[in-house]
Amino acid sequence: MASSESGVTERRGIPGAAFVEDVQSYLNHSALDVNSALAFLQERLQQYRVVEMKLLAQQRDLQAKIPI
Repeated sequence: MASSESGVTERRGIPGAAFVEDVQSYLNHSALDVNSALAFLQERLQQYRVVEMKLLAQQRDLQAKIPI
């Protein structure tokens, strides 16, 4: 597992999600305005949803191969 500069780990090329406690300091640290930060986080959420759908499909396919 690799670690990014914010201490959030990656697995299989998927960046880990960091919990944002202080929004103002997050915006100051990332040098983003509110709309840019929101767009970035929504894009990241969409990426997680795509990965989730792929994993669920893979799980469904593997469960279908289990003999009864």
